[in-house]
Amino acid sequence: MNAVDDPFDLFTATALIDPYPIYEHLRRDAPLHRSRQGSVLVSRYRHVKDVLHHRSTVPVPPVVFDPSMVEPFIGDQLGELAATFSRWMTFRSGADHHALREVLRIGFRRPDLIRLEARIRSLVDEIIGHAEQAGTMDAVSDLAQPLPARVIAELLGFPPELHSAVGRWSRTTMSFFSDPTHTDTTVIAAMLDLTRETTLVIEELLEMRLRAPRDDFLTSLALARENGRIDTTDTVANILGLVFAGHETTANLISTGLYLLLRHPRQARRLHDHPNCVPTAVEEILRYESPAPTIGRIATQEFALEEQIIHAGDPLVLLLGAANRDPESFDDPDVFDIGRHPNQHLAFASGQHTCLGAPLARIEARLVFARVARWIDRARLIDDAVVWRPSLAFRGLARLPIEL
Repeated sequence: MNAVDDPFDLFTATALIDPYPIYEHLRRDAPLHRSRQGSVLVSRYRHVKDVLHHRSTVPVPPVVFDPSMVEPFIGDQLGELAATFSRWMTFRSGADHHALREVLRIGFRRPDLIRLEARIRSLVDEIIGHAEQAGTMDAVSDLAQPLPARVIAELLGFPPELHSAVGRWSRTTMSFFSDPTHTDTTVIAAMLDLTRETTLVIEELLEMRLRAPRDDFLTSLALARENGRIDTTDTVANILGLVFAGHETTANLISTGLYLLLRHPRQARRLHDHPNCVPTAVEEILRYESPAPTIGRIATQEFALEEQIIHAGDPLVLLLGAANRDPESFDDPDVFDIGRHPNQHLAFASGQHTCLGAPLARIEARLVFARVARWIDRARLIDDAVVWRPSLAFRGLARLPIEL
């Protein structure tokens, strides 16, 4: 049977746009499916959560390639990128992960996020206010992309002249991770240039904060580095990691949320009439269209997952998007219901690798949809040909033109 005949192939053009029929097929008929590449596709909620909490799994390495299958200079470039990305907290495990997480948690303390909330509300009002005056906007390029870029830049303490660079950094990183085969030499070169650029920029900012401390995240990281809690390589790498994670996930959450409301007019009217539904609406958007629907793990030793034996070294692909539509865990899982409660989705993962920035993403989304609730019942899509970005790891739109 050819790859095109594989009923569980998630990399076809059709599946990348709409993976849910395959997710349903996997959950029903092959909940622990071993693919031809050797990965175990995990699709049921209880199995995904078990793996996320299992001590015998660790994150998949960020860059996997066979040096014998690429040109030497490409192998050198990929090796340099692998060394950088392997320092990201999201790819670490055990005590190493815990120590790094404790340092990075400094930027996400509740009092700091509460203080930042007023600034986020101001940005939301500014961006959406412009769109309301214009009467139209591309909800991706005009709102979903620039807002989280500004927020993460201000959270870190970047100077204003760097705010616009944050979106570019995230887009370049997204392009790299969207090509798991790493065959596009232009994308590889752009990513390598970016890591070298950010290293210079961030090291300079850290030195500036040591000379002239401020009440911001960069100063906290600079002091943690000075005190030996984190080294320079980890600091620089993880700032880029925070930029990417803080931007990409939230951008997808905002754009897909608007799309879902426009596609479900009764729910849009409900949000307009009952804006107190905003918190549960945000959770339902996260469940229904998870911004990061897949994550990878590697088994470090053999263990059983119900009837399936997972061997040491086995890669596992956790289909969060499938788990979040599991009828065993959610009533009417294919119904978009902004009042759904309870809603214990796995959009931000679970266990020790639960997304560190989840509280910030929720704040941003709640403020956006509280403002959107004023007119969402009257808004409409200008172009029905909505374009999804072709990615298995990230679920987001390329454009979303709407009339307010």
